Amino acid sequence: MHQARDRGEFRRISVKARRSGVQLSFREGYFARSSDATISASEAKDTDTRVMHAACNDFLSATSILVSAKAVPPDQAGQAKYFLAIDPNALSFGEPESGARNLHLELAACMFSDRGLPLQYFRQSVDQKFTDGEYRATLASGVTHTLSLAPKPETARIRLLVCDTATGMIGSVDLPYSREAAPTIQAENKAAVQASPAASAESAAPNAAPASSATHVIKFHDKYGHTGVLAWDTQKIAYSGDLSPEASRSTNACPTAVAFQK
Repeated sequence: MHQARDRGEFRRISVKARRSGVQLSFREGYFARSSDATISASEAKDTDTRVMHAACNDFLSATSILVSAKAVPPDQAGQAKYFLAIDPNALSFGEPESGARNLHLELAACMFSDRGLPLQYFRQSVDQKFTDGEYRATLASGVTHTLSLAPKPETARIRLLVCDTATGMIGSVDLPYSREAAPTIQAENKAAVQASPAASAESAAPNAAPASSATHVIKFHDKYGHTGVLAWDTQKIAYSGDLSPEASRSTNACPTAVAFQK
């Protein structure tokens, strides 16, 4: 790792497959930060922007931090409440200062309609201090938090997000939402299936609400007759066709149709 260069720059990622007919889905890049980087005022503003983008604009959930979330009974009518379990091994507690370690997290939530449009955004800063005993216990049991939200009636999906402000690393998870549904839904980001301290989504209560099967489809074409199809729902995203994903983002490619399928 070139720590002198790890100053928050965005580094692009390109993934290619040698085999034809393979559908790829991957992030466009990442923000390079050293693990002990301090947060300046400009970087804090950049963190706010990245957290909002990851919560409300990214098609894929983030897996740099392993997160498990479960809906629990709310404190008030019309609210939604979620219990978050966060893998401490991906968090930066820093070196002890005055007998305590500091942890700075950003918790966020974005509410979406059944068409995948963002409706609301919520963010909460969390600063915690851990004594040596609390730190050792947290490493063994994980970091937990609860979030209470007031989603709009048309909310169909909620993305919950955790960001370590010291490193910029992010983890997020999507859960279907229904105001009438019993609050027993549980979910994890994919990488958390093997390492999360919480139980897997498959072990959720039998009356858990199923994930939404609504699929969004956008078709692209260019002036040479190449086509591409982008399809996504709350579980996955896929791209197919003879028009490359990079070309679909160029000015020569135009969307030919936007569809919403039940």
